[in-house]
Amino acid sequence: MNYIGTTLSGCLLSMMCKEVSFEEVIVIVTGTGASTFEKYVAVVEAYYDRDNRHSYKYNARLGDFPREEVLSLANHLYETGKIHQPRNFLESGGGGYRLPFLNDNEVWLEIVPTNKCNRPAVVEAYEKYKMLDTLYK
Repeated sequence: MNYIGTTLSGCLLSMMCKEVSFEEVIVIVTGTGASTFEKYVAVVEAYYDRDNRHSYKYNARLGDFPREEVLSLANHLYETGKIHQPRNFLESGGGGYRLPFLNDNEVWLEIVPTNKCNRPAVVEAYEKYKMLDTLYK
């Protein structure tokens, strides 16, 4: 499965808890507005040092994991272009930016492949894929 993340702190925590792997992440759209790498690292460190609003969901907080591992993951996400900060592209700074279709509990949006082919073998294979994916969850 592939995912779009909706909150930097929640996604980092989810990934540290091994719910989602780095390879499954397409992008994390975050409400942060860190215009430089240094500011981004400062934001991640602030998340590390305080309780995370998603900690109840994972029964953990970022501070429960080694700081170096959390920063390494956050840096890798940034360096590979998987962090998107819309506030950095708005003239006003985008105060209060939030994905409009999310509630407070959502951390990931699943990207499910679709089948546009009508050949019987492909349709059957796709249906089996969906069944296996559902069973895996």
